[in-house]
Amino acid sequence: MRIKQGLVSRAAGAILAVFFCVCPDCGRISASAGPASNPAAGSTAIGVPALPWQPLTTMIGARQRHKVAVGETLLDIARRYDLGYNELEDLYPAVDPWLLPEGAIMTIPARQILPHPVTRGIVINVPEMRLYYYDVVGRRPMVMTFPVGIGGSDFPTPVGTFTVTSKRVHPTWFIPPSLQGKYRGIKSIPPGPDNPLGDYWMRLGDSMYGIHSTNFPWSVGRMATHGCIRMYPEDMEKFFPLVQPGTRVQLVYEPVKVAVIDGRIHIEVHRDVYGMKGDLRRYGESLLAGKGLAGRVDRRRLYRAVREHTGMPVEITLGYAASIPSVRSPESGKIRVKPLEFVHPRSAAR
Repeated sequence: MRIKQGLVSRAAGAILAVFFCVCPDCGRISASAGPASNPAAGSTAIGVPALPWQPLTTMIGARQRHKVAVGETLLDIARRYDLGYNELEDLYPAVDPWLLPEGAIMTIPARQILPHPVTRGIVINVPEMRLYYYDVVGRRPMVMTFPVGIGGSDFPTPVGTFTVTSKRVHPTWFIPPSLQGKYRGIKSIPPGPDNPLGDYWMRLGDSMYGIHSTNFPWSVGRMATHGCIRMYPEDMEKFFPLVQPGTRVQLVYEPVKVAVIDGRIHIEVHRDVYGMKGDLRRYGESLLAGKGLAGRVDRRRLYRAVREHTGMPVEITLGYAASIPSVRSPESGKIRVKPLEFVHPRSAAR
Protein backbone atom coordinates (compact mmCIF):
# COMPACT_ATOMS: atom_id res chain seq x y z
CA MET A 1 0.00 0.00 0.00
CA ARG A 2 1.45 3.36 -1.01
CA ILE A 3 1.45 5.94 1.75
CA LYS A 4 0.15 9.32 0.61
CA GLN A 5 2.50 12.19 1.19
CA GLY A 6 1.72 14.08 4.36
CA LEU A 7 -0.29 11.22 5.91
CA VAL A 8 0.63 10.70 9.55
CA SER A 9 -1.27 8.30 11.75
CA ARG A 10 -2.57 9.66 15.07
CA ALA A 11 0.03 7.59 16.93
CA ALA A 12 2.80 9.02 14.79
CA GLY A 13 1.31 12.47 15.27
CA ALA A 14 1.63 12.13 19.02
CA ILE A 15 5.31 11.32 18.62
CA LEU A 16 5.81 14.29 16.34
CA ALA A 17 4.02 16.56 18.81
CA VAL A 18 6.58 15.65 21.46
CA PHE A 19 9.75 15.88 19.40
CA PHE A 20 8.89 18.37 16.65
CA CYS A 21 6.14 20.43 18.31
CA VAL A 22 3.78 19.38 15.52
CA CYS A 23 0.02 19.58 15.91
CA PRO A 24 -1.15 15.90 15.63
CA ASP A 25 -4.45 16.97 14.02
CA CYS A 26 -3.25 19.39 11.36
CA GLY A 27 0.45 18.54 10.98
CA ARG A 28 1.53 22.20 11.27
CA ILE A 29 4.50 23.38 13.28
CA SER A 30 3.25 25.13 16.39
CA ALA A 31 4.48 28.48 17.62
CA SER A 32 6.51 26.68 20.26
CA ALA A 33 8.66 24.87 17.72
CA GLY A 34 12.28 24.52 18.73
CA PRO A 35 15.23 26.46 17.39
CA ALA A 36 15.25 27.35 13.72
CA SER A 37 16.32 24.49 11.51
CA ASN A 38 19.64 24.50 9.68
CA PRO A 39 19.37 27.22 6.99
CA ALA A 40 20.99 24.86 4.51
CA ALA A 41 18.54 22.07 5.23
CA GLY A 42 16.53 22.60 2.07
CA SER A 43 19.36 23.61 -0.22
CA THR A 44 22.26 21.89 -1.90
CA ALA A 45 25.58 22.86 -3.42
CA ILE A 46 25.86 23.59 -7.13
CA GLY A 47 26.45 20.39 -9.04
CA VAL A 48 25.30 18.18 -6.15
CA PRO A 49 21.98 16.32 -6.62
CA ALA A 50 18.97 17.57 -4.65
CA LEU A 51 18.68 16.38 -1.09
CA PRO A 52 16.48 13.30 -0.64
CA TRP A 53 14.00 14.81 1.83
CA GLN A 54 10.74 12.94 2.38
CA PRO A 55 7.66 14.08 4.32
CA LEU A 56 7.71 12.50 7.76
CA THR A 57 5.24 9.61 7.86
CA THR A 58 5.14 6.36 9.79
CA MET A 59 6.42 4.49 6.74
CA ILE A 60 8.50 6.16 4.05
CA GLY A 61 9.61 5.31 0.53
CA ALA A 62 8.12 2.92 -2.00
CA ARG A 63 9.05 -0.40 -3.53
CA GLN A 64 10.45 -0.21 -7.02
CA ARG A 65 11.29 -2.70 -9.74
CA HIS A 66 14.51 -3.05 -11.66
CA LYS A 67 15.35 -5.01 -14.81
CA VAL A 68 18.83 -6.52 -14.63
CA ALA A 69 21.12 -5.31 -17.39
CA VAL A 70 24.07 -7.17 -18.87
CA GLY A 71 26.92 -7.45 -16.39
CA GLU A 72 25.10 -5.82 -13.46
CA THR A 73 25.90 -7.12 -10.00
CA LEU A 74 23.91 -6.96 -6.78
CA LEU A 75 26.34 -4.32 -5.52
CA ASP A 76 25.81 -2.15 -8.62
CA ILE A 77 22.05 -2.25 -8.17
CA ALA A 78 22.24 -1.57 -4.43
CA ARG A 79 24.32 1.55 -4.98
CA ARG A 80 22.15 2.75 -7.86
CA TYR A 81 19.08 2.76 -5.60
CA ASP A 82 20.97 4.01 -2.52
CA LEU A 83 20.60 0.71 -0.69
CA GLY A 84 23.12 -1.14 1.41
CA TYR A 85 24.32 -4.48 0.10
CA ASN A 86 22.57 -6.18 3.06
CA GLU A 87 19.17 -4.95 1.87
CA LEU A 88 19.35 -6.88 -1.39
CA GLU A 89 21.32 -9.80 0.05
CA ASP A 90 18.62 -10.43 2.67
CA LEU A 91 15.87 -10.30 0.05
CA TYR A 92 17.74 -12.53 -2.43
CA PRO A 93 19.91 -14.88 -0.32
CA ALA A 94 20.16 -17.60 -2.94
CA VAL A 95 21.23 -15.34 -5.80
CA ASP A 96 24.86 -15.17 -6.91
CA PRO A 97 25.59 -11.45 -6.40
CA TRP A 98 28.11 -11.42 -9.25
CA LEU A 99 26.14 -13.39 -11.85
CA LEU A 100 22.64 -11.99 -12.00
CA PRO A 101 20.47 -13.31 -14.84
CA GLU A 102 20.04 -10.71 -17.56
CA GLY A 103 16.43 -9.58 -17.91
CA ALA A 104 15.40 -10.59 -14.40
CA ILE A 105 12.97 -8.22 -12.70
CA MET A 106 13.98 -7.44 -9.13
CA THR A 107 12.00 -5.88 -6.33
CA ILE A 108 13.88 -2.90 -4.88
CA PRO A 109 13.08 -2.73 -1.13
CA ALA A 110 13.23 1.05 -0.81
CA ARG A 111 10.53 1.31 1.85
CA GLN A 112 11.10 1.61 5.59
CA ILE A 113 9.22 1.85 8.86
CA LEU A 114 10.82 4.61 10.90
CA PRO A 115 12.81 3.45 13.93
CA HIS A 116 12.38 5.08 17.33
CA PRO A 117 12.94 7.65 18.60
CA VAL A 118 11.61 10.05 16.00
CA THR A 119 13.49 13.14 17.12
CA ARG A 120 15.44 15.95 15.55
CA GLY A 121 18.91 14.91 14.55
CA ILE A 122 20.41 11.60 13.50
CA VAL A 123 19.08 8.14 14.37
CA ILE A 124 21.04 5.10 13.20
CA ASN A 125 19.38 1.71 13.45
CA VAL A 126 22.43 -0.54 13.73
CA PRO A 127 21.00 -3.94 12.66
CA GLU A 128 19.15 -2.31 9.77
CA MET A 129 22.39 -0.58 8.71
CA ARG A 130 20.50 2.61 7.93
CA LEU A 131 20.76 6.23 9.04
CA TYR A 132 17.77 8.55 9.42
CA TYR A 133 18.11 12.32 9.66
CA TYR A 134 15.14 14.32 10.98
CA ASP A 135 14.71 18.07 10.65
CA VAL A 136 12.14 20.75 9.91
CA VAL A 137 12.27 22.12 6.36
CA GLY A 138 9.98 24.99 5.43
CA ARG A 139 8.10 24.43 8.71
CA ARG A 140 7.40 20.80 7.77
CA PRO A 141 8.90 17.81 9.61
CA MET A 142 10.99 15.87 7.11
CA VAL A 143 13.32 12.89 7.02
CA MET A 144 16.09 11.63 4.78
CA THR A 145 17.69 8.21 4.99
CA PHE A 146 20.93 6.61 3.85
CA PRO A 147 22.43 3.10 4.02
CA VAL A 148 25.53 2.66 6.18
CA GLY A 149 28.23 0.15 6.99
CA ILE A 150 28.78 -0.83 10.63
CA GLY A 151 31.31 -2.57 12.84
CA GLY A 152 32.10 -6.25 12.57
CA SER A 153 31.35 -8.76 15.31
CA ASP A 154 34.77 -8.18 16.90
CA PHE A 155 34.38 -4.39 16.76
CA PRO A 156 30.63 -3.74 17.14
CA THR A 157 29.20 -0.30 16.58
CA PRO A 158 28.13 1.01 20.00
CA VAL A 159 24.54 1.77 20.96
CA GLY A 160 23.85 5.02 22.79
CA THR A 161 23.47 8.77 22.47
CA PHE A 162 26.26 10.99 21.19
CA THR A 163 26.69 14.46 19.75
CA VAL A 164 28.70 15.51 16.71
CA THR A 165 31.69 17.25 18.27
CA SER A 166 33.79 18.02 15.21
CA LYS A 167 33.80 17.78 11.42
CA ARG A 168 36.71 17.47 9.02
CA VAL A 169 37.10 17.56 5.25
CA HIS A 170 39.96 15.44 3.87
CA PRO A 171 40.72 14.00 7.32
CA THR A 172 43.84 12.20 8.45
CA TRP A 173 43.12 8.84 10.01
CA PHE A 174 44.98 8.40 13.29
CA ILE A 175 45.10 4.64 13.66
CA PRO A 176 44.14 3.36 17.13
CA PRO A 177 47.00 1.52 18.91
CA SER A 178 44.96 -1.70 18.82
CA LEU A 179 45.00 -1.63 15.01
CA GLN A 180 48.52 -0.42 14.34
CA GLY A 181 49.82 -3.97 14.17
CA LYS A 182 47.52 -4.63 11.24
CA TYR A 183 49.05 -1.62 9.48
CA ARG A 184 52.65 -2.59 10.30
CA GLY A 185 53.11 0.08 12.91
CA ILE A 186 51.83 2.96 10.80
CA LYS A 187 50.21 5.49 13.12
CA SER A 188 48.28 7.60 10.62
CA ILE A 189 47.10 7.69 7.02
CA PRO A 190 46.94 11.10 5.31
CA PRO A 191 44.08 12.27 3.08
CA GLY A 192 43.90 10.50 -0.23
CA PRO A 193 42.66 7.36 -1.96
CA ASP A 194 44.15 5.03 0.67
CA ASN A 195 42.39 6.68 3.60
CA PRO A 196 39.42 4.55 4.76
CA LEU A 197 37.68 7.68 6.12
CA GLY A 198 37.24 9.04 2.61
CA ASP A 199 36.80 12.80 2.23
CA TYR A 200 34.50 13.54 5.19
CA TRP A 201 34.54 12.76 8.92
CA MET A 202 32.18 13.62 11.79
CA ARG A 203 33.35 12.65 15.27
CA LEU A 204 30.88 11.28 17.83
CA GLY A 205 31.41 12.71 21.30
CA ASP A 206 34.91 12.24 22.68
CA SER A 207 35.07 8.70 21.31
CA MET A 208 37.14 7.27 18.48
CA TYR A 209 33.92 6.59 16.56
CA GLY A 210 32.55 8.68 13.76
CA ILE A 211 30.34 8.89 10.70
CA HIS A 212 32.46 9.09 7.59
CA SER A 213 32.76 8.57 3.87
CA THR A 214 34.80 5.63 2.56
CA ASN A 215 37.34 4.67 -0.08
CA PHE A 216 35.59 1.30 -0.39
CA PRO A 217 31.92 1.95 -1.28
CA TRP A 218 31.06 -1.76 -1.52
CA SER A 219 31.44 -1.99 2.28
CA VAL A 220 28.19 -0.04 2.78
CA GLY A 221 25.57 -2.47 4.00
CA ARG A 222 28.21 -4.74 5.52
CA MET A 223 29.75 -5.36 8.93
CA ALA A 224 33.11 -4.07 7.76
CA THR A 225 34.32 -1.32 10.10
CA HIS A 226 35.97 -1.14 13.52
CA GLY A 227 32.83 0.39 15.00
CA CYS A 228 32.46 3.53 12.86
CA ILE A 229 29.58 4.25 10.50
CA ARG A 230 30.42 4.40 6.78
CA MET A 231 28.39 6.07 4.05
CA TYR A 232 28.60 6.06 0.27
CA PRO A 233 30.84 8.96 -0.87
CA GLU A 234 28.01 10.56 -2.85
CA ASP A 235 25.66 10.37 0.15
CA MET A 236 28.19 11.88 2.53
CA GLU A 237 28.88 14.71 0.10
CA LYS A 238 25.20 15.70 0.31
CA PHE A 239 24.76 14.98 4.01
CA PHE A 240 27.93 16.47 5.49
CA PRO A 241 27.01 20.17 4.98
CA LEU A 242 23.69 19.72 6.83
CA VAL A 243 25.08 18.40 10.09
CA GLN A 244 26.33 20.97 12.56
CA PRO A 245 28.50 20.35 15.65
CA GLY A 246 26.17 19.66 18.55
CA THR A 247 23.75 17.57 16.48
CA ARG A 248 22.42 14.66 18.51
CA VAL A 249 23.19 11.18 17.21
CA GLN A 250 21.27 8.21 18.60
CA LEU A 251 22.42 4.71 17.76
CA VAL A 252 19.60 2.26 18.41
CA TYR A 253 19.26 -1.49 18.01
CA GLU A 254 15.90 -2.44 16.48
CA PRO A 255 15.99 -5.57 14.31
CA VAL A 256 12.17 -5.58 14.43
CA LYS A 257 10.08 -2.47 13.75
CA VAL A 258 6.29 -2.17 13.95
CA ALA A 259 3.91 0.41 12.49
CA VAL A 260 0.14 0.87 12.53
CA ILE A 261 -1.14 2.67 9.45
CA ASP A 262 -4.88 3.25 8.97
CA GLY A 263 -5.49 0.52 11.54
CA ARG A 264 -3.34 -2.03 9.67
CA ILE A 265 -0.34 -3.56 11.39
CA HIS A 266 2.99 -3.81 9.58
CA ILE A 267 6.26 -5.37 10.68
CA GLU A 268 9.78 -5.07 9.30
CA VAL A 269 12.37 -7.65 10.35
CA HIS A 270 16.15 -7.49 9.95
CA ARG A 271 18.92 -9.80 11.04
CA ASP A 272 19.97 -9.61 14.68
CA VAL A 273 23.53 -8.90 13.53
CA TYR A 274 25.13 -8.82 17.00
CA GLY A 275 22.84 -11.43 18.57
CA MET A 276 21.53 -8.93 21.10
CA LYS A 277 17.85 -9.91 20.99
CA GLY A 278 17.99 -13.70 20.99
CA ASP A 279 14.79 -15.29 19.68
CA LEU A 280 13.38 -12.71 17.27
CA ARG A 281 9.97 -14.37 17.30
CA ARG A 282 9.64 -13.83 21.05
CA TYR A 283 11.13 -10.38 20.70
CA GLY A 284 8.57 -9.49 18.03
CA GLU A 285 5.69 -10.85 20.10
CA SER A 286 6.88 -8.86 23.11
CA LEU A 287 7.15 -5.71 21.02
CA LEU A 288 3.61 -6.15 19.70
CA ALA A 289 2.25 -6.92 23.17
CA GLY A 290 3.88 -3.78 24.53
CA LYS A 291 1.99 -1.75 21.92
CA GLY A 292 -1.30 -3.48 22.72
CA LEU A 293 -1.40 -5.17 19.32
CA ALA A 294 -0.96 -8.86 20.22
CA GLY A 295 -4.63 -9.74 19.73
CA ARG A 296 -4.81 -8.10 16.31
CA VAL A 297 -1.97 -10.00 14.67
CA ASP A 298 -2.04 -12.99 12.33
CA ARG A 299 0.65 -15.10 14.00
CA ARG A 300 1.26 -17.20 10.94
CA ARG A 301 2.22 -14.08 9.04
CA LEU A 302 4.23 -12.78 11.97
CA TYR A 303 6.27 -15.99 12.23
CA ARG A 304 6.83 -16.04 8.50
CA ALA A 305 8.06 -12.43 8.53
CA VAL A 306 10.50 -13.28 11.31
CA ARG A 307 11.67 -16.44 9.57
CA GLU A 308 12.30 -14.69 6.27
CA HIS A 309 13.66 -11.38 7.70
CA THR A 310 13.60 -9.79 4.25
CA GLY A 311 13.93 -6.27 5.66
CA MET A 312 10.73 -5.20 3.86
CA PRO A 313 7.59 -4.03 5.70
CA VAL A 314 4.97 -6.80 5.68
CA GLU A 315 1.35 -6.54 6.78
CA ILE A 316 0.44 -8.95 9.58
CA THR A 317 -3.05 -7.72 10.48
CA LEU A 318 -5.39 -10.51 11.56
CA GLY A 319 -7.82 -11.25 8.75
CA TYR A 320 -5.64 -9.69 6.06
CA ALA A 321 -6.50 -11.76 2.99
CA ALA A 322 -4.12 -10.59 0.25
CA SER A 323 -1.68 -13.26 -0.86
CA ILE A 324 2.08 -12.76 -0.80
CA PRO A 325 3.82 -14.21 -3.88
CA SER A 326 6.68 -16.49 -2.93
CA VAL A 327 8.61 -19.53 -4.06
CA ARG A 328 10.98 -21.94 -2.42
CA SER A 329 14.61 -21.32 -3.22
CA PRO A 330 16.14 -24.62 -4.39
CA GLU A 331 19.48 -23.61 -2.85
CA SER A 332 18.26 -22.79 0.66
CA GLY A 333 14.76 -24.25 0.82
CA LYS A 334 13.54 -21.00 2.38
CA ILE A 335 10.46 -19.22 1.15
CA ARG A 336 11.27 -15.72 -0.03
CA VAL A 337 8.99 -12.82 -0.84
CA LYS A 338 9.14 -11.44 -4.39
CA PRO A 339 11.61 -13.80 -6.08
CA LEU A 340 13.42 -12.86 -9.24
CA GLU A 341 10.97 -12.76 -12.10
CA PHE A 342 11.97 -13.12 -15.72
CA VAL A 343 10.79 -11.13 -18.72
CA HIS A 344 11.06 -12.82 -22.06
CA PRO A 345 12.97 -10.55 -24.48
CA ARG A 346 10.14 -10.65 -27.01
CA SER A 347 7.55 -9.78 -24.36
CA ALA A 348 9.65 -6.87 -23.11
CA ALA A 349 9.90 -5.49 -26.64
CA ARG A 350 6.14 -5.30 -27.16
